[in-house]
Amino acid sequence: MPRCMLTAAFVEELKRTKPEEKIIYTDEEYRYLRLEYRSKGKGTWYFRGQDEDGKMKLIRLGRLDELDVLEARSQAYTLKKIITHGGRLAARQKMRKYQMTFNDFIEAHYLPHASMRKRSWKAEEGVLRRHAMPFIGDMRLEDISRLTLARWLEDRRAQGLSPGTCNRMLFILKYVFNCARRWNFLEDSPARDVSALPDREFRERYLSEDEAHRLLQVLAATRNRQAARAIQLLLFTGARKSEILTARWENVDFSRRVLTVPLSKSGKPRYIPLSRAALRVLTSIPRRSEWLFPSPRTESHLSTLHGPWHKIRTAANLQDVRLHDLRHTFASFLVNSGCSLYEVQKILGHHDPKVTTRYAHLNQESLLKAAEMVGTMLSRRPRKKKEKPKTEVRQIALRPAE
Repeated sequence: MPRCMLTAAFVEELKRTKPEEKIIYTDEEYRYLRLEYRSKGKGTWYFRGQDEDGKMKLIRLGRLDELDVLEARSQAYTLKKIITHGGRLAARQKMRKYQMTFNDFIEAHYLPHASMRKRSWKAEEGVLRRHAMPFIGDMRLEDISRLTLARWLEDRRAQGLSPGTCNRMLFILKYVFNCARRWNFLEDSPARDVSALPDREFRERYLSEDEAHRLLQVLAATRNRQAARAIQLLLFTGARKSEILTARWENVDFSRRVLTVPLSKSGKPRYIPLSRAALRVLTSIPRRSEWLFPSPRTESHLSTLHGPWHKIRTAANLQDVRLHDLRHTFASFLVNSGCSLYEVQKILGHHDPKVTTRYAHLNQESLLKAAEMVGTMLSRRPRKKKEKPKTEVRQIALRPAE
């Protein structure tokens, strides 16, 4: 009876094979979940557990074509909780009445689902463990109301978190409860009608040309050359921090002057044009690893610039500037130099052109020139058309030929 991780990928690979005899697979994580796979390519999910009378029982959950891996795990986990709470396996109807807690749902169902489908699942896990699970984690899913979540959101704001941060956490919870609804743990999402907080703290911070030169001077004198080069590239390319820190040497094409991002925020590859200034920074980086910026502590890439950036911006007297503001600064220089919003969108890698329109107001000089052209044209006095002189037609008397 082999043990393995019963995942969707494993099941798909299993369907392509036809074993000569029946095989029963046991899940490595949920030992009570089993998959019986037969030679004809059909399978059945089972739960194996010990009842309160000490006897081992095998309960059929459903056919392989009826339940996917996530649904089979869900039912098996629910049966396990019934046993833990003193229930009997024979009473299957208890599954409908029993509702797991928020913590149970996150640990057993949501995180395994998110880790397979969402690139940001680690960040979401941190938000849930720090801000949601300590407050609503012990509540049953069915007992969490819209009022509970509204008060939770207001409490996060009262703790000093910004409205934008609170709203992002709310969006994560909305997705979590929508998953619980789709997987039949809830009839409706309690977060559906919870309104986001009004966010009037939208900030736009762009470096002026003088501030940018001051920052470059500080970077040139910084001892931490690795951090200084990374920050210089952020300013010269407008790239996202993760795109620079996770870049490999194989992604840099010096002949075409392009840095390739294999998987960008939009889920597609994108290509960052490299200016001569960016190329000078790249050629100054020693090649000691496959990464442009390898971590001194691990075999992976550098993961953060928080500490060095705080020292650098303080030395440059730019305490209110975030690293992401360098991307906004790059965009502002593009717009003010006359580039179209379409060009800015392509260089920055914005999937939605609406995101790029935030920079439309920056090019005041070109807009003023355009408005001035119209004003000048309309303020001119129309010139009177000169009348053409009339041509006199003279009649010439023809003399008879002599």
